Amino acid sequence: MLAGLFKATNDLVVEEYQIQSLRQEDLLVKVHTCGVCGTDHHIYNGKAPSSPPVILGHEYSGIVTDISGKVKLFSVGDKVVIDPNIFCSYCNYCKRGKVQFCENHKALGVNINGGFAEYSIVPQAQAYLLPRDFDLSLERI
Repeated sequence: MLAGLFKATNDLVVEEYQIQSLRQEDLLVKVHTCGVCGTDHHIYNGKAPSSPPVILGHEYSGIVTDISGKVKLFSVGDKVVIDPNIFCSYCNYCKRGKVQFCENHKALGVNINGGFAEYSIVPQAQAYLLPRDFDLSLERI
């Protein structure tokens, strides 16, 4: 698949990328739309942290094309929007409900491969189901 791979500061390339295998609670999402955020710009310029090499893009939606064995909340064909923020749930901040300060925060499209690709592997906990009749096209904007 083609992906926008961030390799280092000021080094973002579109190239073939081998998608990995799904883990126990993963979805494979065919990315329909992915926004370019100020954070992506800051990562590219070396002014925001990231974990290269990584596929950027953390504001995206798409259609589920495959699911792993333990996925129960989604089916192939579902339209989803992605919450990129992955909190640990066990640090002191998470235990107090202050997940925005999570000491172990990770994010799809920042530390973990994200949506600047044809497909993205997404933990089911990070996906939100959209109505079947929801229009994913940009024509509405």
